[in-house]
Amino acid sequence: MSYLHEREKHTEKTLNVGSLISILKKYPPEMKVLITWESTVNELYPEFIYEAYTGALYLDGDYGFYKEDFKKI
Repeated sequence: MSYLHEREKHTEKTLNVGSLISILKKYPPEMKVLITWESTVNELYPEFIYEAYTGALYLDGDYGFYKEDFKKI
């Protein structure tokens, strides 16, 4: 089993894309979206939203640090 498969196997309560879209529709379109990670506040860039090799969508709060390792080829 790969690293991501191992990490994701207990994520049955995470949102799916449809649920995330429903939540985001409650907010004004011009509102900023930021990511928190280990007590930092980071910007979210389009290039840091990607499909992982597991088929999950990743919103990368670490400025793409693991993107090359995790993205679907």
